[in-house]
Amino acid sequence: MKYFKEKELICKCGCGLMPPPEAIDALEFLREAWGKPLIINSAARCLDDNKRVNGKPSSPHLPAKDRKEPMYRKLGGGGFDIKMDPKDFPAFEKLALKYGFRGFGYGSNFIHIDNMIRPIITRWTY
Repeated sequence: MKYFKEKELICKCGCGLMPPPEAIDALEFLREAWGKPLIINSAARCLDDNKRVNGKPSSPHLPAKDRKEPMYRKLGGGGFDIKMDPKDFPAFEKLALKYGFRGFGYGSNFIHIDNMIRPIITRWTY
């Protein structure tokens, strides 16, 4: 990886789980295009770590095999929470769409992006 260290993307519990390679590649391309560092708050999560952070059973941070969701969303699933100034959200989302991210969650100081298979671009707030 050019822009990220394994410790930024690996599950925080120490189990060794990493996001899918295609999600990491998309994140790397997005970072290159963005031109500024991205601070990852959360990436891959195992079931135990997802429970620890009160994540949803359908969280895109979970491996596809563990998510509780309709079959059309079983592919993809690389979820990343990125620390960011909210003023950058619109431009970042526009760019992320070009790299296959279709899920966008907005917090007070972070943006969630994911590459889950979705019938439409999906946005929500925390």
